[in-house]
Formats: sequence, structure tokens, C-alpha cells
Amino acid sequence: MMKEKEKLNEYKDCKICNSTIRLINPKFNLVQCEKCKLVFCKTIFTQQNFINVYNNLYNNTNQYKVHIKEFENLKNGRPIRIGKVKREILNFLKKREAKSIVEIGAGVGTAAGYFQTHKINYKGIELDEQTVERAQSIGLPIISGDFKLLKTLEGKFNGVIAFEVVEHLQELDVLFLILKEKLELGGYFGFTVPNYDKRKNFKQPNNKIYQSPPPIHLNFFTVESLINISSLYGFEIVFCKAKKFPYFIWNKFSTYKNFLKGILGVYEGPTINGIIQLK
Repeated sequence: MMKEKEKLNEYKDCKICNSTIRLINPKFNLVQCEKCKLVFCKTIFTQQNFINVYNNLYNNTNQYKVHIKEFENLKNGRPIRIGKVKREILNFLKKREAKSIVEIGAGVGTAAGYFQTHKINYKGIELDEQTVERAQSIGLPIISGDFKLLKTLEGKFNGVIAFEVVEHLQELDVLFLILKEKLELGGYFGFTVPNYDKRKNFKQPNNKIYQSPPPIHLNFFTVESLINISSLYGFEIVFCKAKKFPYFIWNKFSTYKNFLKGILGVYEGPTINGIIQLK
């Protein structure tokens, strides 16, 4: 599954299963694997590309102002609202009495606050150094690094979580191999990702992807591809599903229209959430 990559600027075959890929979106250079059905960006970016991109997103644009607001709430002891999609995963792990959790892409510490409240041993990993400094300034156990830092942590864990993270990871194969190494047998990986199939809600999607383009998002998941990939690495699906209804925006007509489509079962939700278990 993991392969030795040649020093090229593009993938020549599937980065998960080495199968044949075909170009499906020339605008963003997206390809799809004919076997596992993963859609991903064919371009191979450097680590410095990512550091520059996320430093700008977190610290120099309005796009991620929500992280600053969450930090201020945590700092002042105000409750943090965790959406239903993420809360389903957190509550699942709590009910399974998970004792040790690592979060990849921990941000300022929203999930950290949840697990501390429930007295669950937690450690977060976050790429952006300024975000880590903010989290550490209020005593949250979040350390600086990319997802590969998980491999260096002592011991094994009951669970690993990654909310809106996996779509950003170029070396997806490395992530799954590290998960197999660091999760206890029977341990869980919980995740949320954008649903690539949400483009089907539009009559003429053409090259539109309805989420952040590369190099921000690099992997574009469907429920089908997530199930296929998980199985390739020996994980069993606990659940993997697209959000049934849209996120509620009360003053947009499309919200009510899409709610009706959701009731009729003809709406592709914006987010996929899932739990997979190492067997």
C-alpha cells in the first residue's frame, strides 16, 4: 500500500493502492483511482508549501477567524459549541470508555476542552506554531508538528481523531500505516471530511468542487472511497455516513429546499463523519 515515491512533481498512479488513475478535473488537476475510487490532487506539494499556506489561513486572513473566537471562549472559560457531526464521534469514544486519545490537527483545543471535562487522557498535535502557542498559553496539551509526530509518541492509544484534517494530508498512505502502528487492537479512528459527492446537488457542477482547492484540500472523499481505503488497511467500519441535512442558515432559501431533499433522501450532505476500528 505505501510505496516509495519517485522524486517527481506528480503522482503517476494511486497514492493508496498503486492502481491506475484518470484525470477527472483538469482545473484542479484532480484524478480518481479506478480501484479504490479515491479522488486526489495529482500535484505533489512540498512541506514548505503547506507551512506557508496554513500560516496565512490561520493568522493572516478572515477565513479562519472562528479559531480565534474559539480560543477566546476557551481562555475565558466559556463553553465551546461542538457541532452534532463531531459530537457524535466524541460521545462514541466517551461511551466506549476510551482512556487515551490523540487528535491530529487539534487547532486551539476545542476537543481538548471536551476530553479534559470528561477526564480522558488527551494529547493534540497541530501544524501551525502560533495556534499551538495560543493553546499552550491556557494549559492545553497540544504540541507542534504534523501528523507524523503521532509515530513518536510513547505507547499506543485507544483512539485517534482528526476533524477536517485528512483531506489536507498529502501522504495519506503514511497516515494509515501510522494509525495501524499506534492504535491498540480494537482502537478507533474518528474523522470528519468534506463530502466530494455534494457537487451532485448542483445541475452542472463541471469542474467545481464546492470546497477548498489544492493545496489546501488534497484528498476529495466519498463514503464509498473511505470504506474502500479503510478496508485496504485492515479497519472495520463502525459507521461512515454523509450528513443527511445541510448546515442550517435560516435566511437562505436553499437551506429549506435542501432540507426537503434530505427528507426525500436525494440530498448529498456537505460532510462525512465516521469511526473505523482496527481489527
